Amino acid sequence: MSDRMNFSVTEPMKVSDADGKKVTKPLNELLRERGLSVDAPCNGLGRCGKCRIKAGGELLPPNEVEKKALGEALDNGWRLACQTRAYGDFWVLPPQKGNARVATEGLTQKYAFSSPIDVKKTGLPAYGLAVDIGTTTVAAYLLDLSDGSRIATLGEINAQRTFGADVISRITACNEGHLDELRKAIIDQINRMAAKLCADTTRIFDVALCGNPTMQHILHGMAPEKLAVAPFIPTSLFGFEVSANELGIKANPTAKAYTLPAISAYIGGDITADVLSCGMYNDENITLMVDVGTNGEMALGNKDGIYYCSTAAGPAFEGAAIEDGMGGIEGAIGTVKAGKDDLEFEVIGNQKSIGICGSGIIDAAAVMLQIGVMDETGRLADEEELDVKYSDRLDGKTRKFIIDRETRIGLTDKDLRQVQLAKAAIAAGIDTMMHNAGIGFDQISAVWLAGGFGAHIDRDSACAIGLLPKALREKIQPVGNSAGEGAVRAILDKDAKKILSEIGNGANYIELSGDPYFMDSYVENMLF
Repeated sequence: MSDRMNFSVTEPMKVSDADGKKVTKPLNELLRERGLSVDAPCNGLGRCGKCRIKAGGELLPPNEVEKKALGEALDNGWRLACQTRAYGDFWVLPPQKGNARVATEGLTQKYAFSSPIDVKKTGLPAYGLAVDIGTTTVAAYLLDLSDGSRIATLGEINAQRTFGADVISRITACNEGHLDELRKAIIDQINRMAAKLCADTTRIFDVALCGNPTMQHILHGMAPEKLAVAPFIPTSLFGFEVSANELGIKANPTAKAYTLPAISAYIGGDITADVLSCGMYNDENITLMVDVGTNGEMALGNKDGIYYCSTAAGPAFEGAAIEDGMGGIEGAIGTVKAGKDDLEFEVIGNQKSIGICGSGIIDAAAVMLQIGVMDETGRLADEEELDVKYSDRLDGKTRKFIIDRETRIGLTDKDLRQVQLAKAAIAAGIDTMMHNAGIGFDQISAVWLAGGFGAHIDRDSACAIGLLPKALREKIQPVGNSAGEGAVRAILDKDAKKILSEIGNGANYIELSGDPYFMDSYVENMLF
């Protein structure tokens, strides 16, 4: 194991085990402090089993959580980083991580370019940096301020993922004293990405940033704890500029960093950016915008008014609550179809599958309905109920439907339950917003499926499982990373900041928590 990493424990060991032995904090925290990223979608609670690493040395024996999550894999050296503690020197062999599938292109309206600076005065080259900070991924754009052209783009997995996959996990981590670490993680990541895009970051003269309210609070070092408890009052709705350097972003000393305005505790600058890019704010027609993620954010309306809501879908579509789930990186099953003779699937990067990502999960659930592997309640069929060509794919012992026979990647009945919860939350959110707005399906001219994840969702599969309304199927159009495009426009269009401010000021926000209509709709939408 020549590539394993060795660590000497030098810090005081303050935690004692049952035998009185002095031990360290969990390995995931030790590794994070040493700059090594280990995914921890459940924020170290031992629920997801995704922080598995090969480790050895002076480590305590596996606890019951590890035994349950890893089983026989323990014999091969696998451990859960969030549960394993060292009492001396140790080594780790981190799992290989593939390149992320991050959408950077998206729908945007035409607008007149206007440079935010006097390029003749500053000289060339002169750049702008736009950044969309998603909970899962981060997209960055380098812009030429002399003509408005896009020089380069870059997408990465959000470095804060070591503190959990969803915003609640991140808020919890902040409440536990990790706010500065989370803020440093994203600032450092923005600076690394900027350096990859631009050899001389002092030539960056303007910066625009957007994200959900939790990401924006953390970015500015504001405690996000109030976002998770009623009455859900954010510390700031942003929409202001600060010095880029003072924020921590390496740019020209004169550069300003503008954070796009939010609307509520769960509707952030990424959604106002979506509305700007999709043109909802000045459209005569009524359109629906849906951004599917750990939170399902949506907007409905036109130039006469826009309704907004956000629903906690959970991390199932990010792969975090799924046994074989993972993000959209190389090695993940990204599409699943029912072929003439058998299942057909594609793996991102055309390699051996190591898991399944959100788009594949939605496809797989739709296919399972189609071929009768499960019914509308989510119940898996028995082997004798299946078509013979699929019968060997059902593992009756583990209650798992196998997609890839070679690697045994698939979905379990527990996975399907997580998918049900997530898709019901999105569907009920759309239903409740339409109810409050008094708008029917026939009045909606288009459905914008926004976000990097939305760019890869198959609309037929989404409608088949009830994630999106079947009545709107023909109107669904993926728009990619329209939030990133909105951040770009905030730099290149002199009118954008005024429009964004007006979008926020004219919002009709619907709080779904405790809404009886939403609760009823949620229950109804549990069925596939």
